[in-house]
Amino acid sequence: MIGKDAVKIYRSRLMIVGCAGAGKTTLLERLLNRDLVEFPETKSTVALDTHESIFKISEETNKMIAISGNYPDKNEKTLSVTDFAGQSAYYACHQVYLSRRALYILVIDLSKEPTELVSPEKTFSREALFDNWTYRDYYKFWMESISTYCDKTSPVILVGTHKDLVSEQTEKCKTKFERFDNFLSQLPDVNQLQKHLHRKNYFELGKPGESRDEMERLEKCIVEMIQKQSTWGEILPKQWDDFDRKLGSFKTERLITYLKLIHSNKFKTLIPEQNEDILDMLRFYHDCGKILFFNEIGLSDFIILDVQWFVNAFKNVITDKNHRTRVTMKEWTSFNETGMLEDDHIITIWTELGLHEMILYKDQVLLYMQRLGLIAVGNENLYVPSVNKLELADNDFEQIENSKHTSILKFKFPQFLPHFYFYRLVVASMGHWKAQEDGKLPLLFKNAAFLKYTDNCHRIVLGVSSSQIHLQIYNCNSKPLEANAILDIRCKIESFLEQLTQTFHKPVEYFPGFTCKSTNVTEESEDAVFIRESEAVEIYLADPSESSSLCPKHDRNLHYLSWKQMLMYWRKENDQEHKKSQRLFSRRSDLVKRRNRYVKWKKDAEDVETWEYSD
Repeated sequence: MIGKDAVKIYRSRLMIVGCAGAGKTTLLERLLNRDLVEFPETKSTVALDTHESIFKISEETNKMIAISGNYPDKNEKTLSVTDFAGQSAYYACHQVYLSRRALYILVIDLSKEPTELVSPEKTFSREALFDNWTYRDYYKFWMESISTYCDKTSPVILVGTHKDLVSEQTEKCKTKFERFDNFLSQLPDVNQLQKHLHRKNYFELGKPGESRDEMERLEKCIVEMIQKQSTWGEILPKQWDDFDRKLGSFKTERLITYLKLIHSNKFKTLIPEQNEDILDMLRFYHDCGKILFFNEIGLSDFIILDVQWFVNAFKNVITDKNHRTRVTMKEWTSFNETGMLEDDHIITIWTELGLHEMILYKDQVLLYMQRLGLIAVGNENLYVPSVNKLELADNDFEQIENSKHTSILKFKFPQFLPHFYFYRLVVASMGHWKAQEDGKLPLLFKNAAFLKYTDNCHRIVLGVSSSQIHLQIYNCNSKPLEANAILDIRCKIESFLEQLTQTFHKPVEYFPGFTCKSTNVTEESEDAVFIRESEAVEIYLADPSESSSLCPKHDRNLHYLSWKQMLMYWRKENDQEHKKSQRLFSRRSDLVKRRNRYVKWKKDAEDVETWEYSD
């Protein structure tokens, strides 16, 4: 039995994702109007579009009935839809909505070969982190994103579009399920992404008039999967439901202070009495993608009621082609290459677009954008990492090599490293340290950032590769590196990583470590095998007197590693820890020595490389 102060809620959200031009918006139009006889003219989605409660779910007929107008009646079971843009410039803001509480449809274009390069003009990815990606890369990206934000086995509906454009003469896979199996083969098995997909949840669509039966099957599949969701029919406090139902009318305020929420007569009957219960409600609807709220210092004072409005504030800054008419061509070109924008220009852009509320709440909006890693806010400039297209130059690497520097500490993400993690890490770091400059230009790149430590001597370098975030520190003068400064930097970077990997309902796994061969701060080489820091410490402490030992990761191409040089500066020496570790790992020491003796004879037969970090 449900108490009088509780209610069962039947609401779900459908996320439509996929590469630009795959037909996501057209698919939504077809779901809204099953009787279409030709493709509607649709514009590419910009960032994302949310459509609240646009379908009523009929469980008796397994149908989705399009609705419009006012919020549906209390007893109606509804579905909201979020249509994600496929352009890579907007991927940074997708984190606002991706949630385990949603159902996902991945749309793929059957007329494109998985190995075909995606046009950078289509995805806005030219020279950015997503440059030179194939369709297979994007399939993997979306499946890994869903797997990261959802449960490991959450089902995904796969919809192949443009079937009518697939040539029978060139088509390798003749049947529907051969094409499905071919798609599965594009996904890496190591990440278990295939568990999200099943043949019964795969559909192919061609021209509207020729795909009605398939559309009906797709619709039935959506309804059945919604009914199986653990959140379908969940029990919530009645006040929470009342707040949700009134949220549509509140959105005209865009943003509300926490004090106004709890003291205004307008909200008095819609929120719980206890402060902790109010926070629980706000966190719940934040997780649902209905509002934006962070219970953190500087952010908990206000709540963004209209998430679409917030996303519009960001998307109108990064890709509005009319910017070049609102700022000079030189300024627009600079922004489009570097991601740097003068603070006054964002006001100019929003003013010209008539977005006066954004100007009114500019400081609060930018605080939330900074929290999400979308924009770094400086004294006079804004930095948008996802727009940056600059490459590291050789002289940037040289200034590291020609200075006193640490080894590269790498944070390995074994399952998936979302690109926006790096953006958020850079933005968070820029909140503590200023960007290093070369003349007047900040040393910020699409895959690296150079920052100045507070002593103005040490320099911090953050880099990113496909599965690793890199950290290296060097001294810009001839003075030695200071261990305390390096440990302080590492502590702050790890606190930022801890916060951003705890953002979702389950922590994202990562490990600190090193690679067994030298790389730069943006490089990830197959030959340079990752070694966890704990393993490196274990080997080093087993016999600290050994200057080097054979790399434990290579049976061929043998080479030696200096564990002391690798670990130098990154850990605090502790005598008690040292003695304890010596006892614990004495057996490992014997094994290491035995292995070294076993391969010692090879030194005369082949050239065994000894590789060390230089300090």
